[in-house]
Amino acid sequence: MYLTLYTSACLRKLEGVPTLSAGQKALYALACEPFALPGDAGWPLGGLFSPPATRDEGDLLRAYLRQAREELGLRLAPKCFTDAGPASKAWLPYAKRRFLNKTL
Repeated sequence: MYLTLYTSACLRKLEGVPTLSAGQKALYALACEPFALPGDAGWPLGGLFSPPATRDEGDLLRAYLRQAREELGLRLAPKCFTDAGPASKAWLPYAKRRFLNKTL
């Protein structure tokens, strides 16, 4: 569920990006931005996940989610751009749709 919300954020970030390389840089920057974990005030999925019990567990979860975000960006960017360069009209309309009426 978290990666589905993150995919929506990625598609919103790719709106207006002209090329694949610029899109990959934008998605990498988005993956590296600070984000909330379960139990934090900005966590979008409420009580669906329990907060980390220890600080080490929180760091491990943050590292896992960051790696998942980076990998999703690496795989999504080539799907969103045509060979000629501009963004694909098939993917970007999904940026306007909301999943579970939530956003990251």
